[in-house]
This record gives sequence, structure tokens and C-alpha cells, in this order.
Amino acid sequence: METIPNKIIQIFLPATYKKITDKTLFCVNKILWQQYAEKYGFQYYYICQDNIDEYLGDHREFFYKLRYNWNRVDFIRYLVMNKLGGFYFDLDIAPEFDMDLFDLVYKKQIVLGTWTDPKTDVREISNSVIGCRPGQLNSLIKYSISEYKKNESKTIYKTWKIRFMLHTTGVRMFKRWAKKQKLHAFVYEKMYWYDHASKSWLTNFN
Repeated sequence: METIPNKIIQIFLPATYKKITDKTLFCVNKILWQQYAEKYGFQYYYICQDNIDEYLGDHREFFYKLRYNWNRVDFIRYLVMNKLGGFYFDLDIAPEFDMDLFDLVYKKQIVLGTWTDPKTDVREISNSVIGCRPGQLNSLIKYSISEYKKNESKTIYKTWKIRFMLHTTGVRMFKRWAKKQKLHAFVYEKMYWYDHASKSWLTNFN
């Protein structure tokens, strides 16, 4: 049975911060995951503005027409992960306890992280961590595109900018897709990584 590839993937596109060096936490975690990958035999991929074009494929026009930078930050991770497979980690997430992801690679078919909903204080499925095989996110990409097109002309989303992002490319959309696919969050995540939960998308949203 095909399993999750031994790859660690991180992505930075200009949104709240113009350069990765504008956020010390991101730079530190990037180095930590690079060191982790070298130690445990994973390939490390860093995706940025300089190399995203090779992952856009047929979705190039849609990607560049997305309303907000944070829409693009969300959507590109789905395209990259669908092409490469492996483990995606947001840049505010660090490896924890120096534990090998080996058992996840070989025992799991998909791994999803969590976030804490600030309104309910409940942990829910998040797109901050995604572990998958190549081609496993085709349905997610299609669903995100359909949700974006369904909502982009709604008047209410002209002012509710963050909610528009969350429900079209972001974590709310992602949670609905996971539910449709009958997927569950990885409950032992704190054994493997630590989420600093910087919530940078709440600062200077654009």
C-alpha cells in the first residue's frame, strides 16, 4: 500500500509579512525542520514566491485571481501537497521532543492537525498540518474552488474579509471537506510537533 512520502514541506508567501525574515519565529522553525529532516532522512522542501509556479498547473489563473493574499497562502499548500505528498507544517509549528515521524509515514494514510476555535475553545481539524500521499487532495482542491466561486459574489463577504477566507480556502472549508471525506484529526500531534499558534492572519489581514 502506498504511504505518505518522507518529505517535509513549508511555504512562505507574502501576506502579513513581506519576507520570512520579518518574523523570527518562522526563520527559527524553518531551520529546526531542516535539521529534523536531515537527521531522520526526510527531504525538505521550501516553497516561496520564487518557485511556486511549478505547482500551479491548470490552476494558475484561479490562483492569481484569488481575492486576498491569505487565500493564496491556503490554496497553494493544497496544490503543493497534492503534487509532492509528504508532511506540510505551517511556519509557526516546530518539531517537538525530537521524535521521528517514521511511524506516521508508514502507518497513516493521511494526517491532519488541529486548531482551537477562539469562539468555542474547542480543538477542531486544521489545515496547519497536512500529511498525505500525492494525488490525495484532488477532491479538496475541487471543493475549495467551488466554495470560492459560490461565495465570491456575496455582498456580505465584501466586509467580512477573514470569514470569506476561512470559508473558501481556509480552515472552515477544510473542516467541511474533511467531514465529507470522514477524516479525523491526529490526536497525538503534541508528541510530534508544537504549534505556537501565532495567528498571523489575524494581523494586518490582506
